[in-house]
Amino acid sequence: MLLRQLYIDVNDPRNERIIKFLKETKNEYLVKLLKEDARNPNAHLKPFRHMLLEARAKDPELAKTPIPMLESEVIANS
Repeated sequence: MLLRQLYIDVNDPRNERIIKFLKETKNEYLVKLLKEDARNPNAHLKPFRHMLLEARAKDPELAKTPIPMLESEVIANS
């Protein structure tokens, strides 16, 4: 495909569909790239508080343990 792109005459009316397809493909790639770049770098990580809540739901001994609402309180608490 890359070699074909090098020999496309952009002024030739027969190649309008190919040029339109290439522009749309490039635009979709750029939109995806910009969306991923705009996200927080740690967006794929789960908050520690959520992991504690899941563990509390599975373990009956942890069911009695209160879990703070703020992440800073979770970090400060032993």
